[in-house]
Amino acid sequence: MKTTNTYRTLTGLMLVLLATLPCTTVARSYEKPTNLRKGKSAQIVSSAPTITTPIMELCSEDINMKLACHCTPESNAKAQKASCSIFDGELPRKDNNWLAFHTQTELEHLKFTVRKSGNLTYIPSDVIATLYKLRTLTIEYGIISDIYPYAFGNLTELRVLNLPNNQIVTLHSNAFAHHKSLEELMLENNYIKKIDRDAFVDVPKLIKLNLANNSIFNLHDNGFEELTKLEELRLESNQIAVLAREYFKGLENLKILKLSYNDVEYLGAFVFADLWSLQMLFLDSNRIEKIDERAFDGLTSMNYLHLENNRITTLDSSTFTSVSALQLLNLDSNRLTTMTYGHIVPLMDNLVNSSALLSLRGKHPFPSA
Repeated sequence: MKTTNTYRTLTGLMLVLLATLPCTTVARSYEKPTNLRKGKSAQIVSSAPTITTPIMELCSEDINMKLACHCTPESNAKAQKASCSIFDGELPRKDNNWLAFHTQTELEHLKFTVRKSGNLTYIPSDVIATLYKLRTLTIEYGIISDIYPYAFGNLTELRVLNLPNNQIVTLHSNAFAHHKSLEELMLENNYIKKIDRDAFVDVPKLIKLNLANNSIFNLHDNGFEELTKLEELRLESNQIAVLAREYFKGLENLKILKLSYNDVEYLGAFVFADLWSLQMLFLDSNRIEKIDERAFDGLTSMNYLHLENNRITTLDSSTFTSVSALQLLNLDSNRLTTMTYGHIVPLMDNLVNSSALLSLRGKHPFPSA
């Protein structure tokens, strides 16, 4: 009896073990794939490549780069000055080289020179906009036909902007708007033909504007009206044929006006009457034949008047009455047939000074004695 009970007990234990064995196997077979998936997933995450754009070192001076810069200080940390050269074809707007400027937030002086092998057809506005401390900016020898509105962003510290030799043709409205600290704007040696009326808006501290050696043939009435602090305006070597009083409205602080090497033939009455502070007027090497007797009215502060290399044949005796402060009057190489003492009487008080000069050299057809 005892043996029978023992047998039954063992048989029952075996049945229990057999009953539980498949469950354990199933559980293990379920857990194993789960562990594999977790391991696989972790492996995928850890081996996935990090997607980053390589940041070029701005101050590396690597001649194999499209954009190479020499920086001051020369350490690769935060530069204050960078002189950059553009090589090897066009430098696209989205080129990775531009990203190097994002780390140079202390730049105050920046210059781009396009070399013969390089090309730049636009103003890199996105790059410039991040350089909040920039005080001087130069871009030269590019092929940038248009200066579009707000091309230079809102650089509140910018003092000097140089854009020579870039083949610029058009200055659009607001091209240089809202640069409240800008003092000098240099646009010489381009192909500028068109200046929109509102190209120079809200630049209250501008002192020098250089538009020399371009292709300007027409100026807008009141085009410089907002430049009330301007002291020097250079328009020499253009194709300007007509001068009107309205062109110079607002320039009451102008001291130097250069209009040499243009196509002006006639100076009308009061044409410079709003230039009360003008001290130096350059009208040499034009085609001037006639000057109205009141052309220089209002120029009570003018010291230097250049009229050489023109076609002037006669002068009214009162032509220089309103410019009694003149210390230099240059009439060289004109076609004057008559020049009497009466012409220079208004200037005598100044011309007797040792530093004064009245020049009449050249082949004037004065009658012989």
